[in-house]
Amino acid sequence: MRTPAALLICLTLAACTGDRYAFRDGPDPLEPGRAAANRPVPPPTTGATPVEDFSRFSLAAPTGDKATSALFIEKLAPREARLNRPFDYKLRVTNLTSAVLTDVVVRERLPESFALTRSEPPVASAEGGWARYNLGELGPLAVRTIDVTGVPHAEGTLASAIAVDYKLATRTETSVVNPILKLTKAAPAEADICEGIKYTYVAANVGTGTERGVVLEDRLPEGLVTDDGKTVVKFDVGDLGQNSSREMVVRVKPLKTGTYAGFAVARATGGAEVKSNDVSTIVRQPALDVAVSGPAAEYLNKTATYTVTVKNTGDAPARKAAVILDTGGKGVVASATLDGAAPAADAAPRAPFNAPGVGDRAAAPPAAKAPAKLVGDGVEIGTIAPGESRVVTVAVRATAADGPLVVTARAIASCAAEVSAKATTNVLTLAALRLEVIDLDDPIRVGDEVAYRITVKNQGTGADSNLAVTVTLPPALKFAGSQGPTDAIAAGQTLTFAPLETLRPGDTAVWRVLAKATAPGDVRLEVRLKSDSLKDPAAETEPTRLY
Repeated sequence: MRTPAALLICLTLAACTGDRYAFRDGPDPLEPGRAAANRPVPPPTTGATPVEDFSRFSLAAPTGDKATSALFIEKLAPREARLNRPFDYKLRVTNLTSAVLTDVVVRERLPESFALTRSEPPVASAEGGWARYNLGELGPLAVRTIDVTGVPHAEGTLASAIAVDYKLATRTETSVVNPILKLTKAAPAEADICEGIKYTYVAANVGTGTERGVVLEDRLPEGLVTDDGKTVVKFDVGDLGQNSSREMVVRVKPLKTGTYAGFAVARATGGAEVKSNDVSTIVRQPALDVAVSGPAAEYLNKTATYTVTVKNTGDAPARKAAVILDTGGKGVVASATLDGAAPAADAAPRAPFNAPGVGDRAAAPPAAKAPAKLVGDGVEIGTIAPGESRVVTVAVRATAADGPLVVTARAIASCAAEVSAKATTNVLTLAALRLEVIDLDDPIRVGDEVAYRITVKNQGTGADSNLAVTVTLPPALKFAGSQGPTDAIAAGQTLTFAPLETLRPGDTAVWRVLAKATAPGDVRLEVRLKSDSLKDPAAETEPTRLY
């Protein structure tokens, strides 16, 4: 909208009466179609205001009221001018608004007796007695001044009219930004299959402005899944302001070993799409192998030594490795040493008497490095690096004779499948017979009878069979009778008892022999014992005095 306004100014060379004019919108009598105020009215609040030798003439356009107008125009001129001599005056234009005024034009109609010689800014055009000043754009509350110099060529009153045009404009601004989306992905070079792979994503805006509605997506390679079994990782990143970033972390689970490589993509609602760097992770897993060696045979209640070798055949460390021992209830783990230490001297096995298979043992292991920590029937062996082995030497005491002793070793470790191996040891028993003969009365009068008690006890760990007792009477004694688990056959001075089929460990067999004294003397009764366990007979004698 273009708004015109006009001001008529009277300037007297000898006696100026220019304070009799006010300004208002209306037809311009000097130029049809222009607004002007050229009629005398009572003195208003605006008008000529003497200041020393100068007068100030003002106009508020378009309403005449400065409080409601857009432009305020002032003319500052001397109260008097000398004929044919230059004099200066100013036109000052003020934007009263907080908006921009454009196409501001100030026009002044000069009297014919006045010659304009100079102005700043220069006159844009001068037609029909009107000097035109193009001020262009006037910013909010801005002030522009027009300096004018001229010469009056006639006495009297210099009357001029001022008109102003402008447009009210609204300034609009649009910021031009360039957000730049950047995405990085980080992963370890190696990982254990049980630990999973930790992916770290960083979405950043390294440009200007805000990148809105950012979404991250990572399609996992085959063999990787999230904790909830999905094959795609998604994050709603949201808006990323200028020079801002967001970090996101996820742990995925590998279903098998191997190499996993891939990248992620970030997209924004504005159409931006970026790809992250490629990352690659090798997933490894430990694998265990275990072997057990031990003696082929050992006696009951004696300690057998077993060597357990655990090897990591995988490509990752086997952490928290341990060996769990199981004897099936037929043995007790007495001690254990790590890295092949021999058991204590009191636990070393001793070979039975010419027992078959006893002594058929593996070569003695090397000296111990450290004692192993026993937890129940388990041995902690720590971490085993790929390709390395741990050797555990275990002493087991056989506690049952009702079958072989089977020692099973189970090897376990974090992230590794359990493996087991076993060794079988035949448990041997040994019959240990004790023979005792006593007379129940001593001395014996000739003609009386004497009773002898023969006792055989099995003090060993195994049963004995076919126990045969033979008694030889001295000449001064005559066989009178016998009692016992088997019958006796007398042949002269020799008594032969029928064999006792079995004598179990801890059992006792007792025979009694009755003889009559036939002559005085110091005599000896001899008893001999044979069995399957005794290759040579055992013999005992008992002295008796006859009188």
